Amino acid sequence: MITLSENAAGKLAGVLSPYLSVEEAYMLAKFLRVIDPEAELVLGPMPVVGEDERFPNGFTIHAEKAPNRRGIEMLVAHFGGKVLSFVDFQKELDAKTVRAVWVSAGYKKTDWNDETTARKFAGLDLLVVQDLFASPLWNMATYQLPGGSFAEREGSYVNFQDRLQ
Repeated sequence: MITLSENAAGKLAGVLSPYLSVEEAYMLAKFLRVIDPEAELVLGPMPVVGEDERFPNGFTIHAEKAPNRRGIEMLVAHFGGKVLSFVDFQKELDAKTVRAVWVSAGYKKTDWNDETTARKFAGLDLLVVQDLFASPLWNMATYQLPGGSFAEREGSYVNFQDRLQ
């Protein structure tokens, strides 16, 4: 069991990947809040590829490749948190206000998780990384949890129009 001392309230953070289903993100957020009722919930990095592509019939292929960003934002709000971007969270890591972090990922191979980013997590008391791929962050984790891809699990997602799918 992961524990933090009583004086460590508010020192745990969870990075919720926009690739998690609503159900997975809810269970992770609830678990983190059991460990630390003030745990900070952070929206994971938002991958963007190119620009939006709009078609004459109104159909759009969005450049943002985050299938459940809206769901994660709603979930963080449900737990009474503010939606903190991954970039802003890295500033908190620099300020050393967080002692333990659970990072859920599941991204395709991208540059969000490079050596520079991983170094920001150095010095934590605890780092749990749940991912599909090895990475610099994975290599420095206290605990490494293999993740599953969207094709290996079921769950709901909230699309860009706030529709639960």
